[in-house]
Amino acid sequence: MFMVSLPLWFWLLYYLFLFISFMMALRMVWRKQSRKTALFVIFFVLTIPFISIFNAIGRGEEMNEGEFFLHELSYGALWALYSVFGYLVLLWFWWKAIILSVKRRG
Repeated sequence: MFMVSLPLWFWLLYYLFLFISFMMALRMVWRKQSRKTALFVIFFVLTIPFISIFNAIGRGEEMNEGEFFLHELSYGALWALYSVFGYLVLLWFWWKAIILSVKRRG
């Protein structure tokens, strides 16, 4: 029984993205900068992977994690909607960090 999965490079980038987001948010909490935002990001970084893994356990052999996620999202599964919201929060966090970085330098 062979389960189809996404490639290793995808998982490395995914967890690197989560790890760097987590470290940036911890740094913000430590420096007392935008603490509420940073704590919100930490919450999502810690919960999204667990919720996604827990819900993907029952997926069929014919779908990889990405296909299963899109399938569940198309049916409006709450865990998939939660994950999308969390990813949007993380992207907003990165956007905000990049904009602030550019403003400080320029």
